[in-house]
Amino acid sequence: LGGVIAAGGLLALEPLMRLLGTPENVFADSQLYLNVYIGGLTFLFLYNICTGVFTALGDSRTPLFFLILSSLINVALDYGFVVWFHMGIAGVAWATLIAQGISAVLIWALMMKGNALYRLRFSQLKIHGHILGEVVRVGLPSGIQNAIVSFSNLIVQSNINAFGSAAMAGCGAYTKIDGFAILPAMSYSMAITTFTGQNLGAGKPQRVRQGMRACLILTVCTSLLISALLFLFGDAALRIFSNDPQVLFYGHTMLTLLAPGYFLLAISHAVSGVLRGANRAASAMVIIIACWCGLRMAWIMLTVPLFHSIETVLLGWPLSWLVSTVIFILYYRRGSWLQES
Repeated sequence: LGGVIAAGGLLALEPLMRLLGTPENVFADSQLYLNVYIGGLTFLFLYNICTGVFTALGDSRTPLFFLILSSLINVALDYGFVVWFHMGIAGVAWATLIAQGISAVLIWALMMKGNALYRLRFSQLKIHGHILGEVVRVGLPSGIQNAIVSFSNLIVQSNINAFGSAAMAGCGAYTKIDGFAILPAMSYSMAITTFTGQNLGAGKPQRVRQGMRACLILTVCTSLLISALLFLFGDAALRIFSNDPQVLFYGHTMLTLLAPGYFLLAISHAVSGVLRGANRAASAMVIIIACWCGLRMAWIMLTVPLFHSIETVLLGWPLSWLVSTVIFILYYRRGSWLQES
């Protein structure tokens, strides 16, 4: 799949960038970066699958170690390729690909020599139809969900691009910060998915609700803390990427509109994590696609022609988080999903 998607991505890259309205003054650099990055998707796929195995067994430390290692290698190579070898944007792209490749190969090697529960042997690698069916049945809804939500974000990005390269750069800079800001919520979601599956498998459904309460408290408190830190230090973080006043303006605008709603995103992630662990991935998929894709697209189509502003485009994110949170809470409180699991 990694190879197929990488090949398709390379073929479709330029038409997609044109469709998104990528400004001409950044088009060549964007295309150069993505050509290299997409070529390394197989490493990313491999790393994520191995990480999933460790996480499902309750070992979140091993993936964390390899993630830290990959990040350190990435930073070191970024500096070397850009400062010493003057490779520019290509150096940044190759640094990311090499760092991901090293972490993927190392975690794969560990699985070849690791615990008997997950040890891989090349001689025994083959497709088991019934297991493949289970993997597809559980994983496909999440895959479809992520693909459709990512596509909707591309539509949002195309509307951001319409405001020029400064808007693209400013929102792009904040998106990097946003990626760190939402990581705790996503991590709690993965943890509660594993916790739910383990306890339902052990015949202890009452512990699922206890775990959910603990997860909600942790994820909401963490998200509120992150939002507060962003309001205090977010502008300073944006200056790491640029000192251009226009770029900083767009980045700050995105921060002020998105940061207050991170607790809503955290709640949605937590409840969807429980549903995936309870074998209700399809239900989580429908809710997220309806809100984070359908509602977001409807908002842009209806409001942007009337109020042509960057704020109108960006408000689609917190609005969709609010609606999905309300629906998830109502679905969770109904409780029938737990008895049916």
